Amino acid sequence: SYTVTVTPTNGFTGSVSLAVSGFGAGASGSFNPASIAGSGTSTLTVNTSAATPGTYPLTITGTASSTHTTSVSLVVTAPPPPSDFSIAVNPGSQTVTQGNSTTYTVSTAITSGSAQTVALGASGLPPGATASVSPSSVNSGASSTVTVSTSASTPSGSFTFTLPGTGTSATHSPSARLLVNFLSAPVTPTGGFAPGSLRARATTRS
Repeated sequence: SYTVTVTPTNGFTGSVSLAVSGFGAGASGSFNPASIAGSGTSTLTVNTSAATPGTYPLTITGTASSTHTTSVSLVVTAPPPPSDFSIAVNPGSQTVTQGNSTTYTVSTAITSGSAQTVALGASGLPPGATASVSPSSVNSGASSTVTVSTSASTPSGSFTFTLPGTGTSATHSPSARLLVNFLSAPVTPTGGFAPGSLRARATTRS
């Protein structure tokens, strides 16, 4: 806002109507009060919600029996970008045998604005597999460890799952791959004799 002051000269006592020009597209202004009797001040309030950033020379005009002008500059700056973050998973693929576990590192970074709390999770794991995220939430810029545990019932194969991170501004969901190898059953002998159970002894005949 701007304060406009009217000072009378040579005994002036009339009413001065105020106006302003020079706004760029998307900007406007209003006076309160819109006119001043004799002397006093008025506040020019400027609205730039849809204005293009830049510098605009404004002309303020006071009209009574004569017209007088004064100039001011209006500087419109762009608003700061909204806060956002990114998520990366390392490594992008892990291999595990049924019944075992493996880990991934989830790293977050600030891409614009300021840091925010990001809640982390895992989705789309194969049957019989679970994920533990520690810590389960971080400030953007920090990392977390995701431990994926499989069971004997987890099918073998290649599976893609997501690791969503939800902040105040957005949700980002990078993907990772889990390769599950089949757990081979131990081989059990079905017959015969154990090693070392065969002995030979020499005998001497006279």
